[in-house]
Amino acid sequence: AMDILKQVEVLIEKVRGIGEVREAASLRRFELNTLKALEHILHSIRAFNEEKEEERRKLSAVMRQVSILFKDNEETLNKYKEARQRVQQMEGDTVKARNDVIKYHGQFTHKTIECEQLRAQISWLSTDLKEKQKELWSLVNLNSSDSAELDNAVTTNDKAQTLVFCRNTVPRHVHYLGQPLAPLSLDLFLRATSARRVSRAALKTVEIDTFELDEAEMLLLVEDMFREYDLFDKLNLSVGKFRAFLVTVHSRYRSNPFHNFHHAFCVTQMMFHFLSLGIADRISSMDIMVLLLSAVCHDLDHPGLNNGFQVATCSALSLVYNDTSVLENYHVSCMFHLLSHPETDFMNKFEPAAKKEFRSKVVSSVLSTDMARHFAILKDLEANQQMDMTSPEEAKLMFMLLLKCADVSNEVRPFSVCCRWAVNLMDEFFAQGDLEAELGLPVTPFMDRKKSDAAENANGFH
Repeated sequence: AMDILKQVEVLIEKVRGIGEVREAASLRRFELNTLKALEHILHSIRAFNEEKEEERRKLSAVMRQVSILFKDNEETLNKYKEARQRVQQMEGDTVKARNDVIKYHGQFTHKTIECEQLRAQISWLSTDLKEKQKELWSLVNLNSSDSAELDNAVTTNDKAQTLVFCRNTVPRHVHYLGQPLAPLSLDLFLRATSARRVSRAALKTVEIDTFELDEAEMLLLVEDMFREYDLFDKLNLSVGKFRAFLVTVHSRYRSNPFHNFHHAFCVTQMMFHFLSLGIADRISSMDIMVLLLSAVCHDLDHPGLNNGFQVATCSALSLVYNDTSVLENYHVSCMFHLLSHPETDFMNKFEPAAKKEFRSKVVSSVLSTDMARHFAILKDLEANQQMDMTSPEEAKLMFMLLLKCADVSNEVRPFSVCCRWAVNLMDEFFAQGDLEAELGLPVTPFMDRKKSDAAENANGFH
């Protein structure tokens, strides 16, 4: 259209040139008509060109929209491809997980079968154990004739008869502080080669070397202390249940360097020494038993970590006893939990009033071993220089003093024995100091093995 338009314009110019040189009228008219026709054609061509230009603009707009749509479609296609890849990956993970489930289900089935087999074995062992316990427990409840015969056998140091005592001291399964107690192993007593190598006369002195005794003999000697004052007959105590109680108490002491059953026996033996100095003649049989049992149980189940550590770490015991004489409260609580079971309640024939009196005196005596109460007790002592043992309060103060003195009495023993106990004590203190350092707690000064002097600590402790 543009080319034709240009040719027409050129033709018009030529015609106009011809019109200027020609003069003939007819030719002039013809040329004018032709010019008008050509101008009309030119006008039509221009109108057509404008229409086409408008269509071109519209087409360009449509092309831009199509381009945008193509771009959006490409982005959508990419998203679709990514989603498809994720779906394929998830399908692969699902297949893997399904295979793992099948694998673990097979292992679980195998373990379930093993558990059932073990459960059957445990059931059989439990039944067998109960039968053995019944047999052992039937030996604990000795009648008077059996007890006398046993005493004669032990007195003659007959090894075979000594083992009879060992078998008579195994309690049946009981519960202690909510936890089941397994029967005590007989191994300890089977290691005892003879009984009563120490006479009662030697037992009343401070010269005895307790490190030469095994723990089986210690149990026998504690019973000797009761027999010295005829407590079984005077208080109507069950010998069999007393032995069961002693064995269970022994099993509840831990293997600490210092606070162990050996220490409990030493305190009890020193209390026996105090009684032999004339104190036993001034108090009742009940009070003698209070002092001996308080000594035996005063550190029962000691963890080897003192009250300061319990409070600093907010231990379960410190929460139970509100940071007050934490371990002492726990020791005496352990003792009375044991006495609450029929198998170990050798005072089962006591009247309620007698049991209440016994408990009150034991509790006050054991709590007095808390060094935090030391100066308060000394102040009471200064106010009661002349004690009246008929006064319940002054008698209770005397019991507290006796147990405190027995608890820290290693210094009056032979020097070699004293030194061994001092070393054991420092070992236990240093172990606590190490644990405090490991937990990021301030290390108790006399428990720091890098800075502490053992001699000064032993002197200060006692």
